[in-house]
Amino acid sequence: MESRRLLAARTIRFVVVVILLVLYVVPFWGSFRGRFWPGPVRDYAGWAMRAVWRWYCRHVGVGGGNVALQHHLVWLAVSVILGAVVPLVVMAALRRRPSDVGLGLPNRWGRRMILVGLAIVLPMSLVFAFERRAKPDPVAAAIDMREGLILIGVSVPEHVLLTGVVVALLLPGMRLPERAEDLVKGGALARAGRRPAQPDAGEDRPVTCAPGSDKDAGGGGSARSRVLRRLGLGLPARPGDSAGRRLLAWWGLEPDGWWAILGGGLLFGIVHVGARPIEFTTSFPGGLLLCYVTYRSRSIWPGWCVHVAQMTLVMGFIALFGAARR
Repeated sequence: MESRRLLAARTIRFVVVVILLVLYVVPFWGSFRGRFWPGPVRDYAGWAMRAVWRWYCRHVGVGGGNVALQHHLVWLAVSVILGAVVPLVVMAALRRRPSDVGLGLPNRWGRRMILVGLAIVLPMSLVFAFERRAKPDPVAAAIDMREGLILIGVSVPEHVLLTGVVVALLLPGMRLPERAEDLVKGGALARAGRRPAQPDAGEDRPVTCAPGSDKDAGGGGSARSRVLRRLGLGLPARPGDSAGRRLLAWWGLEPDGWWAILGGGLLFGIVHVGARPIEFTTSFPGGLLLCYVTYRSRSIWPGWCVHVAQMTLVMGFIALFGAARR
């Protein structure tokens, strides 16, 4: 009965917080343009950005310059203010430090995930580039290069809010875990009577099993187990745990961590509604991965580095193949 009440309380809190975050984010990052969306939804999505743009045209004026470029620059300014400055001020008012929302440096596991992520996004970038080049506009490559530079700037507040602040708000105490021990406090390793391995001096590591046997230690086991240890995966669970808890433990997660990652992934997908088909369909799973990396590494920067590398590769492939076609 107590576990059901806890689940109900967690669910209600998750739904309320996510709804409030959606209501905050959609006015400046939302783009629900399809006719199947109700009129009030289309009007609400992006209204803050449209209001700022009207103010800019009225008081500053677009002159004879590039209107599209000015619009993108205004979008960048709005994103920085509403996507980073305002959320960080709110978290500071709640007495949360920058590191509590992922602005600190990543641990060793997070730095390792940058290399893993680069290997993953390389083929994905080729797919994104060819999809963008399929547009009929003959100057699509040049437009994408300018747009990509703006997107790199927008990606900073995007990660600050969606993979940092959102994940922290959905966790107990509204902060990311500070140490490897916090990830398993009362969790899978604690229930199994095991302790996480001690980190190197001055550095946190991802949760790993303390050496209960040669196989659990760093020097033994199969090739598969060694790879999993390097990735910080395959963590143990108590034999009596449910299948769901065993799955979460394998990924080094507790239920609260999963809820936070799910909320961040949902927000990440929502703000990409209206994007190109491939970008939209990959936004939710990609958001889940980015939030997971933030949770495990205690930093938004590994995910941001991979995201920026992916955008840079897309622009580079567009320029390369576009130049070859001409």
